[in-house]
Amino acid sequence: MSYSRQIELDSGHVVVISASLQASGQIEFGLHEVVDRKRGERQLPEQRLFPRTPPVGQWLNSSPLVLAGPVGTERFQPLVGARGWHAGTVSVSSMAHEQGVDTFATRGSEPIPGSVLMALTQACRNGQDLSLELRMRAQVEVVTVMSEQEENLVEVELSIDDGDPLTQYWQLERGEQHGGELYHVLSVDRGAAELLARLREASSVTVSVVGSLVPTPTFDLRDMFNSLVQENIDNCGDYADPAWQPLTEAHRGTTEAGVFYYISYPEHLDGGRRTEVRVGPSEETGNTDANSVLLRMVCDGQQRWIQLGDLPEAEQGEYTARSRIDDGEWTETTWLIRVHDGNWVYTNPPFDYEQLRGWKTLEIELPLNSVYRASFDLAVLFDNPVQTNIDNCGLPLWPLTYVPLVDVRGNWGELSYTAYHWRDEVHTRIRNTVAVDAESEGTLSLDYACYSELRVDLHSVELTDAEFRAVTLQIDGNTPETQSWRQHTYSSSDQTGLAWLKAPDLDRLISQLVGASSLTVTIDGSGLPPVTFDLTGMFDTPVQDNITMCGSHKPGETRNR
Repeated sequence: MSYSRQIELDSGHVVVISASLQASGQIEFGLHEVVDRKRGERQLPEQRLFPRTPPVGQWLNSSPLVLAGPVGTERFQPLVGARGWHAGTVSVSSMAHEQGVDTFATRGSEPIPGSVLMALTQACRNGQDLSLELRMRAQVEVVTVMSEQEENLVEVELSIDDGDPLTQYWQLERGEQHGGELYHVLSVDRGAAELLARLREASSVTVSVVGSLVPTPTFDLRDMFNSLVQENIDNCGDYADPAWQPLTEAHRGTTEAGVFYYISYPEHLDGGRRTEVRVGPSEETGNTDANSVLLRMVCDGQQRWIQLGDLPEAEQGEYTARSRIDDGEWTETTWLIRVHDGNWVYTNPPFDYEQLRGWKTLEIELPLNSVYRASFDLAVLFDNPVQTNIDNCGLPLWPLTYVPLVDVRGNWGELSYTAYHWRDEVHTRIRNTVAVDAESEGTLSLDYACYSELRVDLHSVELTDAEFRAVTLQIDGNTPETQSWRQHTYSSSDQTGLAWLKAPDLDRLISQLVGASSLTVTIDGSGLPPVTFDLTGMFDTPVQDNITMCGSHKPGETRNR
């Protein structure tokens, strides 16, 4: 009879201590050192036999052993947030979720009559399950082989560089009907590492599904194993722990301080997770509606926002509000009050989340139909069981380490795009340019860009000096909304006094623009007529990932398409 247990020491060594009960009744101890996740030979100290009935409460020591393995070996930090095309032929992606990081590198075959899709994929699922997969969509059945050990096995022959066929049995994962076509995924996991090692030394492989009328494609393996996600696949099963772990269970409750908290986690839709925390006013303020108002923090998918909701009845529009933080001075700012479905009156307070995180109290005065006052205890708002989800809203489980695309420029109709490397930074810009009016040669540009930070700008406007300027936006046929954009002036080679305007609240604005078809812009005090931008394709250019991952670029690394 023997027992063993793995232990990680403070030094970084990982060991397994074994104990075995001998026929004599003595207990023998040994030790295995674990290196690269493999258990080494058992090491036996000279003094390793303990008596059948050891003294109670007394520790017994073996003689010492010297550990030879590496100390503090760092596990692999996966590349997360990369997707696109490598060498124009290999589709790559790496994305994080609660179970780990999924990484794929897919090489399609040449067009095959009768087959919509034939593709060969290297995959590391959940950061630990390495496999080679054959994906196909074809109007054929796949013949499976029954065995005593497993069901749905498919016999596959691989000819590497036109060599003798290698026969393997792959698992049929799916065989489903989609729009009149059968969609199949065959995969091999046991022995996948050895097979991939052979393929990365080859230039081509032909894959035949034995006994089925599935086409027999030949895959060009050049560029298959040198993409930016290859290290993820090579280190599959040896990933470092994630930076944070979200709460995913269905939490709902109220703290002793009266803070309501809630997590919705649809299993079928990772991006649909919603975490919400809300609290009412902390004290009586003399308003009859004070007890109903809610200060809410929400992480809805990838976006975090703060809302003051269930306000008393009011007309939608801008109001001059007074607010005070902790025991500071009262300040006046413009708040936009919104009305939803005629009865939900709310506003998004103009406060930065990180600022709120460090404050204790928030007091407000809003001149609605009457002056509305409320005070909120921020200390109790942030003291809740699900705060980690709010704090890390939008952050992946592993730090984003996107490798940006550079040396790319082009045009899509009225759109132009560019990505280039300058002073150790990657600058990416998508520019949408329209004429101001039919008679004028002037133009106005809407820029969506990453210059070390995400920006949405209006360019090439000649304006008088001002720090801020009111800009009215109408997205599609929705109700126009006026925002305050910061103004910057600059000069070109043939003009002076030009200006560009920088948008506030980018996350919210971009979420509104993605999926919209048009944006009409009116700039207060510019003398310009309303200008309408066609948004078709603006968020689908080849450099979109550079902007989506702005601020998460892997330092010192770039890639060419």
